[in-house]
Amino acid sequence: MRRALRAWWAPWRASLRAARRDALRNRGTTALIASMIALTVLGGALADIMLRSAVPEPATFNDMMLGDNAQARIAWRMPGEVVQDEREDLWLGTSDDEPPDSTAAYESDLLKALPPGTELTRTAEGPVAVRAGDRRTEELPAVEADLDAPALAGLFRMEAGRVATEPGEVVVNQGLARRLEVEPGDAVELVDGAGETRSGTVTGVYRTTLNEIELALASGTLLDTGSRPGGGSASPVWYSTGSDAVTWEQVLAVNELGASVVSRAVVLDPPLPEDMPIYQGAPVEADAEQLMMYAGVLGAGLLVTVLLIAPAFAVGAQRSARRLAVVSAQGGSSRDLRRMVLSGALVVGPTAAVAGALLATAVAAAGFLLLRALGNPNFPNLILPWADIAAFALFGVAIAVIAAWLPARKAGRMDPVAVLTGRRTATGSRPYPQIIGVLLVVAGGAAVTAGIALTRYVFSASGIIVIVVGTALCSGAIVSTLGRVAARLPLSLRIALRDSARNRSRTVPAIAAVFAALTFLVATAVFTVSEAEHEGWFHFPRAAEGTVLAYLTDPDRADSATVDRVASALTSELPATDALPVRMMDTDFSVAPLPDPNQSCPFWAVVPPASPARAADMSVNDVDCAPMKVNGDRNRQTLWQTQGEVSPLVDDGSVVRALGLPEAAKAAAALAEGKAVVTRDLDLWSDDTARVAFLQMRNVDGDSDGRTGDAPFKDGNVATVPAVTVDWPSAQYELIIPPTLLKEWGGEARTVGLVAPTDATPGDGAVDRARAAVAKAEAAGFAEATGSVEVVVERDGGAPANMTRLYALISLAAVVAVGASWVAVGLAATDARPEMATLAAVGAAPSTRRRVSGAQGLVITATGVGLGLACGLALGVAQVLMERHQYGYADESWSVVVPWPLITLITLAIPIITFIGATTAIRPHIPLVRRATH
Repeated sequence: MRRALRAWWAPWRASLRAARRDALRNRGTTALIASMIALTVLGGALADIMLRSAVPEPATFNDMMLGDNAQARIAWRMPGEVVQDEREDLWLGTSDDEPPDSTAAYESDLLKALPPGTELTRTAEGPVAVRAGDRRTEELPAVEADLDAPALAGLFRMEAGRVATEPGEVVVNQGLARRLEVEPGDAVELVDGAGETRSGTVTGVYRTTLNEIELALASGTLLDTGSRPGGGSASPVWYSTGSDAVTWEQVLAVNELGASVVSRAVVLDPPLPEDMPIYQGAPVEADAEQLMMYAGVLGAGLLVTVLLIAPAFAVGAQRSARRLAVVSAQGGSSRDLRRMVLSGALVVGPTAAVAGALLATAVAAAGFLLLRALGNPNFPNLILPWADIAAFALFGVAIAVIAAWLPARKAGRMDPVAVLTGRRTATGSRPYPQIIGVLLVVAGGAAVTAGIALTRYVFSASGIIVIVVGTALCSGAIVSTLGRVAARLPLSLRIALRDSARNRSRTVPAIAAVFAALTFLVATAVFTVSEAEHEGWFHFPRAAEGTVLAYLTDPDRADSATVDRVASALTSELPATDALPVRMMDTDFSVAPLPDPNQSCPFWAVVPPASPARAADMSVNDVDCAPMKVNGDRNRQTLWQTQGEVSPLVDDGSVVRALGLPEAAKAAAALAEGKAVVTRDLDLWSDDTARVAFLQMRNVDGDSDGRTGDAPFKDGNVATVPAVTVDWPSAQYELIIPPTLLKEWGGEARTVGLVAPTDATPGDGAVDRARAAVAKAEAAGFAEATGSVEVVVERDGGAPANMTRLYALISLAAVVAVGASWVAVGLAATDARPEMATLAAVGAAPSTRRRVSGAQGLVITATGVGLGLACGLALGVAQVLMERHQYGYADESWSVVVPWPLITLITLAIPIITFIGATTAIRPHIPLVRRATH
């Protein structure tokens, strides 16, 4: 056994030793191969680390939400029952019951639902605005409590100063301290949600985490929970301590009392989804389809990586051709030659893979420490999954061996006499790859068609991946076709095309490399931009980005002089030249457009347990459809309103122009013509009118407090008005009417806010200074408490992070694509050196040879880019459609978005860069290679 093992190892040892010497001798090629392998491992391992570190582990989550000692955090939500998930990330509830009689009685009910021996520490959570110097924040989530109580130990980990202990003392997190430029010892002013103010002193700065609390006040400072839950400006929150853990059954019991719970034990050992009431009836993704999708993505990634690295090994094999030919001439077998080429992969692969894995770990650790120092909580814990990292390293080695297999087979079939004498023979290719490629393309097309017909887009995506593989195998036939149409082209392109067609064994891998890189690049661009659009779909803008919006939360106290002072404060502190007053119909009627009953129910309006898949077959009048526009508005932010309700805006066109939303000019022109504006097609009837319904609202005592006289102000009356529609998703703009229509109706309007369009998006500091100036301006007009004007800036809803990721991915893909193109051109140049020498021998000028070399690179990259563009678009579209239809119905929040300017730039730039590089890299003097003659 030992002798057999020694006999097997001896040739491998010799090959590995020779491969090591060859790698050191050809450092450029070795570095290229190693960088491609390392980049693959680096990207995979780093992405894995980032994805895992972005979600806090159970222990980290408990540390952020519960500190060191608390068994659970119990937050009052509403009278009635609530349902939640295991981490309280999602909770829902109903509010049909009467609130508890007192907080003490409610605490007694909580203790009955919790383990025996539990002690409760009550805190108050509510909104607090902070003023420091010339800056003032919006209302921020805050807590007031005995911060040094044992139940809260470790909840606020101090980075500077000390914890707040006396009334009037406050600690802030790192982000807020940086924003307000405060430190321990600085004075601040605190304003609660009811407008009550209190002077305070910052005593410490604590670490920023994913816990939403941005400042903590010592007990007795400002916040008041009232005599019963829900009766004050703040809500009661309890931290429970005790020897026994809070189980999921006890969480459900507390949920029945109208409170949600974060339990240390439940976070560490969460229940199954089927045991959570909040998930009852929710659509479940098919595990088999998800497995197919992941397998397809993994297979596509493996194929792309192999195609990218294979040409680099082909370059190495070509440069080592003479050494391999000598071995063959001296009796070396095909197996020996294959072993020598594969040894190169075994020498370079492990080193490069380990380097990539270590670099990924180092980059992740450095990034985590930097974010921790900056107080950025987006990556709450550094998770280094060593098993995954090792798997990526082994994957890198396997990829290197797989990528080297085809060059190794080619080396095993070489003609040593032709190589040693410098004679070149045109190399063809067997028809089997083309036949298999055609069959795969046909099979993939059938899968795509079936997936579309059955709305099973996992089949479509799998079919497109099969088409990608088939297209790569058909590259040889495509090159041959191009060679046959070269007769009418210029000399350099004609030579390049015919040479590529004649030497397909070197051309096909080069094209495949570019093709794979462009497929990855385009698919990444399409899916990432579409995903950014999907996330942006959940942000319903109130105005164009950068526009400043002021909300008068108590319009009854805002006279014209106060509005003028607020407008002056906004324009003095912000890059805005004007601040226009926003007027709204002031009525105790609900005035809103009625949707056209002939329209289908939107998928988001379907009321559970009915499935959104039924939306297309339901009308807006269906009992299971709730098409009120507010139900589809995801923003949940401040709205302009009067008498506690959103009413139609009254505008002559100036405010809608200032808002700067899409089609604002169309809306302004319609208002100037006396038409109403609705903001969804659902509310515009077929005769270009809107049906506006007037429904009488009643006060809490049940008495009618509004007029019921002249039409249209009669309960249940419907007015028909000419209207146009613009696509503004925010529920704030459900209906906009001109002043002439308001006069015709006999209604009244009131100023509810201001709009200040800006030349550039103001930063947080400028907005905070504007808030302080507005608070000072309104205080001059109000005899009572201040703080009734909210100032916000419209910002792109989540897109900046997506765009950053998009640019990072596109840059990475572009670098890989350009690198693959250069590798491909390097392979062609190395393999075509004898042809270049022949051209030089017959008198071709260096400029002619440069043009031929550039044309060869252009043929390779242009063909690969064209194929990659088509397959990348198809793959990206399939990925988006999978997300759109993953629950069995068309999710309108997903749509295919193709970044044509970016894709066009890259697909044009890569061939141009490659052409320029190929024309400038060729040596002016090439020695003539001696060839044998027959």
